[in-house]
Amino acid sequence: MNLQDLVNDGLVEEHPGNPLETRQKMDIAVQDVETAKVSIQGTGRSIDWAYNQAYNAMLQAGYAVMYSMGYRPTKSGKHHWAVEQFLKSECTGVIPPDALTAFGTARLNRHEASYDRTGVVSKSQAEYLIAQAEIFVNAVKNELQL
Repeated sequence: MNLQDLVNDGLVEEHPGNPLETRQKMDIAVQDVETAKVSIQGTGRSIDWAYNQAYNAMLQAGYAVMYSMGYRPTKSGKHHWAVEQFLKSECTGVIPPDALTAFGTARLNRHEASYDRTGVVSKSQAEYLIAQAEIFVNAVKNELQL
């Protein structure tokens, strides 16, 4: 799906972003990666939570990219998916493919881990996502020169 498809389908809209807004999203992303590294040291639900924190770091960095390019997801109820599709369309070569794939996989898994039951993700899955989130966030920071 390309950018024009996302706009035409009402998933993405133009947004006159500003540097402060972009920076705030990146601050959240960095904070969430660091918090996930601490959370993973626990057991049980903290592993699920670390996974969600790593996912959110990627999502916030995705928002930052969109804002910096003059777009945002609409409030269509599919905003997580829209961010993923926007990044796949517009950020080839910016975010490493493994990190982008991890973001897409995490989008699917985190819903169940957040709302349905505990123990959805293993510690190794959470550790992998945290590592990929750090790569993802750093790639965006470098691209945005933040």
